[in-house]
Amino acid sequence: MAHSERFPTFRAMAASGRRLRGPTFRGLWRRRRGIGLAAVVAFIVVLGWAMVLGSVSGRRYEAELAAIRRRGEPLTLAEAAPRPVPNSQNAALLYIKAARLLPRDSRWREDFLTLRRVQPPHPLGPAPILAAVAKGAEPAVAVLREAARRERCVFPWWSASQDGRTLSLESLNLLAPLLRVHGEARAQSGDPQAGWKDLAAIVGLARHLNQDPTSLSQTGSLVALRMARKLLPSLLASGTLLGGGSRRIDRTLSELNPEGMGYRAVLTERCAWLQSFELARGGTVAPLWSHAGPGHLGWLGGGEQSEHPSWQASTLRWFAGTFPPLRQALVAGEGAAYLQSWARTVEFSRGSGPPWDASDSIPTPRWSPWRPLLCGDAPYGMSNRSLAALSTAYAAEMRWALALARYRHQRGTYPSSLDQAAPLLGGAPPLDPFSGKSLRYHREGDGYLLYSVGRNGRDDGGVQDAFPRGGQPSRREQRDDISFRVPA
Repeated sequence: MAHSERFPTFRAMAASGRRLRGPTFRGLWRRRRGIGLAAVVAFIVVLGWAMVLGSVSGRRYEAELAAIRRRGEPLTLAEAAPRPVPNSQNAALLYIKAARLLPRDSRWREDFLTLRRVQPPHPLGPAPILAAVAKGAEPAVAVLREAARRERCVFPWWSASQDGRTLSLESLNLLAPLLRVHGEARAQSGDPQAGWKDLAAIVGLARHLNQDPTSLSQTGSLVALRMARKLLPSLLASGTLLGGGSRRIDRTLSELNPEGMGYRAVLTERCAWLQSFELARGGTVAPLWSHAGPGHLGWLGGGEQSEHPSWQASTLRWFAGTFPPLRQALVAGEGAAYLQSWARTVEFSRGSGPPWDASDSIPTPRWSPWRPLLCGDAPYGMSNRSLAALSTAYAAEMRWALALARYRHQRGTYPSSLDQAAPLLGGAPPLDPFSGKSLRYHREGDGYLLYSVGRNGRDDGGVQDAFPRGGQPSRREQRDDISFRVPA
């Protein structure tokens, strides 16, 4: 073998390199140039699409806002807020005071929470624990009775400055059960008149919560009415009435407006959404479709504050950070789509029809170029009609129960039909909101059974099934009559 064959010279190596580099590197350069050109074209297409989509969606968003304004509906929380009330007339300040007067002792709170979980027809007890809880609650109960007599209530979350006066939702939800436990204790100890005063305070709290145009307050009003229904049978069993106080309770119940305030609560929810959306649109906070969006308004990518956003959300967030015009297009498109959904939700909340549709039928926005980007189907607040119908049914049952008690006080026995007790009502006879007809009424010995047909719209004989969590049948299969029984 020649020396030059075994050990190539530098000249031979250079010639081999030239032969390799020629076609290979020229082809690679051509391919890179093609990839770069394709990337530029894709960028121009995405940018143009974002500008067109942003222009179209922005005009649609403004058109939806103009339609809301033409209907006279509020667009800001300032427009949706209730009229201010002087502190000397505001019941909310007394509710704050009552919450602060609750005993801080852990043993008292443990006993109270145990009694709170007791459901009728099981009696509250044992008597020593019930008496101890009632005694510790006396200062707060006195303040709550005074608060219930006030006409107006504007809760502190509507004011930017409350001088440190705050009321948490957790504390507010304790007040009605506290009055119920105290009323049961007084009825068992032989002082039913004090129990009637507690019932009037619960109904007054329900009225004040019903006046507040927020969904959480409407739910709180429903809870207060439920507590009143649990207390009322014990007071009726004592055989006493509060005289004119029972008529005041009847009048307060007749003045409740769950349907109208549920509709106003939906409008308030939309105002809160619009306020957060405008912050996102202006870049003050993260876009709503980001999982780190403001409050409960993180629509895209797994819902509220999702720790694992979908790949669509991650991709959009990256593109939005890279291409600001695309960010504006997506934000405006989401606003237009959700305003369409809000319009259907508002229309549904003030409409007619079976109230159970409020939970089963979910309004969704019409299809649009940005519709696939949304992970939620409807804004919050769509079930207000169902809650309102339940509150109306509770109030109707208590009004009839008071009229039947007055009839028995006068005649010595309960009537055979509701029509006989109708003249003793403080106003028009209340109907079953789920059927539009009179409540069902059956005599049971010396007592009676009064019930609403419930959300399935079917008369199940006053029976309400109790199914384990996770194994509940559909609403139409479940027996869900809302019954009020006074035993013989």
